[in-house]
Amino acid sequence: MVSSGRVLVIEERACPETSRLWDAVRDEGYEIVTMPLVRTLEQATTAQRPDVVLLNMIAAEYGPERNRYLDAASRLTVAASARRLPVIGVGEAGEGGRPLGMSDVLPQPLSAGRLLGRIAALTRLSTMQAELRRRMETGGRFGLDVPTLETGISEHDVNILVIGNGGRFLTFESVLARMATLTGAFSMTTARDYMARRRFDLLLLDMPLSDAAYLASEIRRNPIWYSIPIMGFGDNHDAVQIDAAYRTGLTDILFGQFEGRELLERTRSAVNENRLREQLKSIYTQARHIASNDALTGLFTRGYMMEHLQHMVAEAQNGGDRFSVLGLRVSQLENLNETYGYAGGDQILRQIGITIARLVRGEDLAARAGGDRFAILLPSAGYEEAVRVSARISAVIKATRFTIPESDNSTSVDIETGYAIWTPTDDAKTLLARAFGPQLAT
Repeated sequence: MVSSGRVLVIEERACPETSRLWDAVRDEGYEIVTMPLVRTLEQATTAQRPDVVLLNMIAAEYGPERNRYLDAASRLTVAASARRLPVIGVGEAGEGGRPLGMSDVLPQPLSAGRLLGRIAALTRLSTMQAELRRRMETGGRFGLDVPTLETGISEHDVNILVIGNGGRFLTFESVLARMATLTGAFSMTTARDYMARRRFDLLLLDMPLSDAAYLASEIRRNPIWYSIPIMGFGDNHDAVQIDAAYRTGLTDILFGQFEGRELLERTRSAVNENRLREQLKSIYTQARHIASNDALTGLFTRGYMMEHLQHMVAEAQNGGDRFSVLGLRVSQLENLNETYGYAGGDQILRQIGITIARLVRGEDLAARAGGDRFAILLPSAGYEEAVRVSARISAVIKATRFTIPESDNSTSVDIETGYAIWTPTDDAKTLLARAFGPQLAT
């Protein structure tokens, strides 16, 4: 199996409670490296830099050892690297809430489902921040003013939707009223109506955990709501049920008679993370309009893409993240031009460019590579992600009927796809040559 990513586990000794979690992470295709604290910073700054770090707080039983772990968390976040390392503490955080430097803390009962979800979400958020920095630097070389990321996201104007029987609504309101406006919905029908008309930062599912899991899976099927944080509540610590609930789409679960401070802290964390993700996506959208765009498709130009790709290669060679390049070619463009004229062919290319822009992630850079070809740069993506994205885009384009301007006709389009995963011997031209074929390298 090709690795989904690298995970560094820091622990002085193995313990049964966490060993099953590491096995679950391996089963999802991640490569796990386990080592004691003393070698951590060395590993974090090498070419085998991890995507996420797990601190086994359960294995740190004694006060001085726990303090060393907490100190390591703050030092890891500023380790020399292309992007901030997400650090997840596994076990109780102790007094004072989440320690400085930790992106998240997973308290007991431990859940493989939640851990896997947090690894994926935090890794992607870190990737988006690193890509924003790269785009600012690339844009600067083109003399472009790329919007900057606002720091210190405000908690004002936070909107939270409570879905369920309302049994906990007064509790939620007493804890969260100072930072958020709460809206209640007794049914999913009412909730859908609210969500269609307003933006919400968090959903609280006030219902049995099994019902919350089913509802979360339904919500996640809508791409508009795919990333919204969803919090559920449980009365028991059944490990199988908890893992199943996280895998259906729940972001977090609180158990039993939770404390107000715990609800407030985890709500604030979920809202801030979601606000940051949405701000990054918005900046990417703006950057596509103000950067050096291809006039026909609205995607980035080949020149901008090459400059950015060279930047990604340089970072990867210096111990940064792996990445992939996708190549797409409209194989019958010449026939389309003969049939519908060059204006018709251009309009089909424009529609294909719009389709590609809608299908890629915010952090992916889509460009017109020239003529009948498109290129997509996928930060932090390995083999499996490249195959998945390539298959999705190809399937959608092949299933779409593209309209012909000033005509009632429509046509399907054949698209050829390829991909290349960065290796230490690659430069920008060799990557494109492998993604498209040797003719693009000249």
